[in-house]
Amino acid sequence: MSNFYATSVALAGHNRGSLHLPAPSRANRSIASRSKGHCVVNAVLGRDHGQVVEGESYTEYKNLLILNADPAVADFRVQAEFFYGPKRKQRHYFDVLKTMVDGRVIAETVKPTAKLRSGVFLREMAEVAWWVREFSFADEVRLITEADIDPIDLHNGRVFAGVRLVDAAALAQARLVVSQLTGSVGLRDLVNEIALGAPGYRALLHLLAQNELQLTRRERITPQSNVRRKEQGK
Repeated sequence: MSNFYATSVALAGHNRGSLHLPAPSRANRSIASRSKGHCVVNAVLGRDHGQVVEGESYTEYKNLLILNADPAVADFRVQAEFFYGPKRKQRHYFDVLKTMVDGRVIAETVKPTAKLRSGVFLREMAEVAWWVREFSFADEVRLITEADIDPIDLHNGRVFAGVRLVDAAALAQARLVVSQLTGSVGLRDLVNEIALGAPGYRALLHLLAQNELQLTRRERITPQSNVRRKEQGK
């Protein structure tokens, strides 16, 4: 998603008459804007008007979509710099540094399995992980590959990324309808009750993304999905 597209959505669908840019990237390094050898990602994720994020592979982007939709993640930034070694002269960039709601900090490096077969990168990461603990940079280090990308989480992450900003009137009406919910109900039925068509459906998806609504079971989100108010899922 380009910055221009994100800005257009903000202008047309959220706050008509004013222009809101996403927050700039908090990455410690810039990546190339294009590459002949791999995918390069520049997207806007996060809440409200979002923040610019970058990645150097499609798997990185998929991972970002998933963690962006995870209610257990309080904050994240990409391309986080870590200096390590006895004199802290060696450097590693974690593709993601995320802070969880419970306060834990998790550093993630994303790598395709094909680049792990020689064992060189795994040995390097074992050393980096040791220094991460030594310097209390993070509570945990994770190595993410394409095998860790769950298709259900990815589908729902794509859905949530598309409804960061929604029509304010539709959102207010959706919240009113949801406040009267008892038990579970299908999204399609809620859309009919909101009576605003597609903006109403997008508003409900936004409430799911914000964890104000919850799926009654783990599944790919569709109009047939059943949902309930958050407090009923505790």
